[in-house]
Amino acid sequence: MGPTDSTTALAIDRARTRLSAARVFRYAGLAHDARAAVEDAGIAVRGIDYPPIAAEIDALAYYRRALATAEHNEGPMAAETATLASDLGDLERQTGHVDDARAHLDQAITAHEHMLGREHALVAQANRRMAELEVQAGCPARARRFAREAIAILEGLAATPEQLAEARRPLDAAMLAMATEHGATDRSADSRADQ
Repeated sequence: MGPTDSTTALAIDRARTRLSAARVFRYAGLAHDARAAVEDAGIAVRGIDYPPIAAEIDALAYYRRALATAEHNEGPMAAETATLASDLGDLERQTGHVDDARAHLDQAITAHEHMLGREHALVAQANRRMAELEVQAGCPARARRFAREAIAILEGLAATPEQLAEARRPLDAAMLAMATEHGATDRSADSRADQ
């Protein structure tokens, strides 16, 4: 049974239209447009209590369904599956689902390398996202490894300065965390030696 008033029905219809557009954008490889369409759908029904549409709008649920569909239809190593895994992993990182993000980003790196070769911008992007995750998770050594991989790939592709700067941010954060950690260890050792 659907909503009873016409304003609510129109809002839900608009949201479903935007979700359909998101699926088209996602299939076309336009991840940014797909996310924007999902956000538009959420705005269209803000304040409306209609559980079926709320479930459709949940971005994590949307990406998880899309990834499951791609894995079923195209296989776990397909390019579209890898792109969805990377996007889902990044969204999971942003929402604090570290273990899930790590698994999906690892899947993305492996599948992109399998389908596209190591020297591809999508492999670099997945490595950068993994580096961002590892910084957030407090694993700066792992973050440094993934960031360096992303930078090496982008340098080989003659990437733009903006792309390189984006890849260097998690490397800088990892190096700072490692220096801070190392400094704390040195201070702790010094204080023990003074005793």
